[in-house]
Amino acid sequence: MTEPIAEPLPKWSAEAAPFIPYADIGTCPPHLRPALDAMAQRMGFLANSMKLYMHSPYVLEAVLNIGKNIAANPKGALPQELKRKLGVICSAASGCVYSATHQVNYLLKPPAGAEEGFGLGLEDIKNLIDETGRGADEFEQVCFDFARAASCDANNVSDEIRARLKRLLTPEQIMELAGFVGYRKFVDTVHAAIDLPLEQSLLVHSGYIDAWKPTS
Repeated sequence: MTEPIAEPLPKWSAEAAPFIPYADIGTCPPHLRPALDAMAQRMGFLANSMKLYMHSPYVLEAVLNIGKNIAANPKGALPQELKRKLGVICSAASGCVYSATHQVNYLLKPPAGAEEGFGLGLEDIKNLIDETGRGADEFEQVCFDFARAASCDANNVSDEIRARLKRLLTPEQIMELAGFVGYRKFVDTVHAAIDLPLEQSLLVHSGYIDAWKPTS
């Protein structure tokens, strides 16, 4: 009988303070509040990232728009669960614990007060991070392979991967996949560079990258 996967110890035991103060929600431009409120409702809380993006309304608006139209668009060309799996793969490859933990949280059972969650288990999450897991089919696998290659080095996406993409995905799906990976690279870079503190409620999942990401 296989032993169940043990939950890694958290990387952090308490939520840190940001190196610049969070913006006051009251300073958010009124036309952006509905999108922030919808995100908070979906997640169960307002993410610390949004509290810092609010310092620059133009950056906030760009992030909200691309997130709404690519990452969280239920009418997109790619399934939402697949995009959340790809989010873990991309953020793990980038080494961004904040972003990876958020993506993991989406894939696990929904937290109290949140609308989104997919009920995956720890073994599923581990396999996405340590790169041992295979996709459910050829379609999912080529998306995994593209996300890993493009996240590590965009010039490293092979002709073989692109040939499989062309065979298995529509042009619309290919461009949504590439756009999603690019979006994750942008936010992962921002979040890691400013050492964005992980929210208290997600700290329990903060040890996954250090425990499971390949070291070589």
